[in-house]
Amino acid sequence: MKILYILSSTTPFGGASKSFLTLIRFMKQTGVTPMVVVPDENGLCADLKESDIAYHVAFFRWGVYPPLETLKDKILFIPRLFGRIYANWIGTHQVCAIARTFKPDLIHTNVSVIDVGYRASRKLHIPHVWHVREYGDLDFHLHYMPTRRRFIQAIHHPGSYSICITNALAAYNGLSDFLQSRVIYNGIVPTAKNAPENTSLEREPYFLFAGHIEPAKGVFEMIRAYYSCVNKMNIRHSLWIAGKVTDSEYSNKIQAFIKQSHLEKDVVFLGELSNLPEYMQKAKAVIIPSLSEAFGRVMPEAMYNNALVIAYDNAGSKEQLDNGLLLTGEEIGLRYTTENELSRIMLHVANEGLQPFKEMITRAQHTVCKLYSNDQYTEKVLSFYKFILQQ
Repeated sequence: MKILYILSSTTPFGGASKSFLTLIRFMKQTGVTPMVVVPDENGLCADLKESDIAYHVAFFRWGVYPPLETLKDKILFIPRLFGRIYANWIGTHQVCAIARTFKPDLIHTNVSVIDVGYRASRKLHIPHVWHVREYGDLDFHLHYMPTRRRFIQAIHHPGSYSICITNALAAYNGLSDFLQSRVIYNGIVPTAKNAPENTSLEREPYFLFAGHIEPAKGVFEMIRAYYSCVNKMNIRHSLWIAGKVTDSEYSNKIQAFIKQSHLEKDVVFLGELSNLPEYMQKAKAVIIPSLSEAFGRVMPEAMYNNALVIAYDNAGSKEQLDNGLLLTGEEIGLRYTTENELSRIMLHVANEGLQPFKEMITRAQHTVCKLYSNDQYTEKVLSFYKFILQQ
């Protein structure tokens, strides 16, 4: 079996990138011959070289409209729009050329916001798999070109197949009962039986957030909730933020609030971390404030590392919490729906410690090991490939 993969980004820290590396390494071990198309030669390309996986760089952009947030965005909208259209026309031809030489059995696009793989598959009459990892509009305020309706038509095309990373995401795209679609959760843990040993409940006095610093992640709302309770804590806990700034205007808004609230010593920005699990294991709790997370890889990673999770009760975060509740009969994390609720929970955890949540932490780790193992993730994708090629 020969698979041509299309990546939207080579950043090594994103959830889509981590899940892709897990998948492609497994596929190579099982005898699949992979080829990867990337938009640049940064980040992940070093991992591909290390794993002896061939790749090609192609010229393409996301198949969504340019942003319209600032005055500069509005002035540059038309030239950026035509630039994207031209880039994706070139990219489609480049993918076709690569595919004609490589002769793949199918093309697998790692996210739903790029369409050069789908366009190439139509030209070459090769099955195409969309890996739907994001809402697009609800989480990142992205808008498919030319319309969302056309995107929905594309993923329902007879030659299209799709993998959705949650049931909610499948339902949102009208794929719940579609024969050519599957819901396959991301792989998080090495095997269904392997998990870190329970560590001490004596953790360091800080709350941890991990993710991009952008509006969709709910960072500003989290900081406001923290501000409302930090002065009431018996022992003052810090708020540590690990992640890359992807929206400078939003980051400036956050920094202005921190300065105005005199939180400069309390809110610590760590940047992107390669050893994030170590910080999770030491944190009093990991906060998932994303407003509409498609899946939310940080949550199961934190649970796997024996961290208490506090999460906004919506979208992918809610589905994961519901999965745990269904599997164990009890909650596996602390849910909230308002800033005031988050503030009260943070204060309670800071003052009471983790002893009241010992069993919850254990249930959470059990849930992740049961539902989100790399074994299940990769084997289900391989099984889906075989189903497609039998059609």
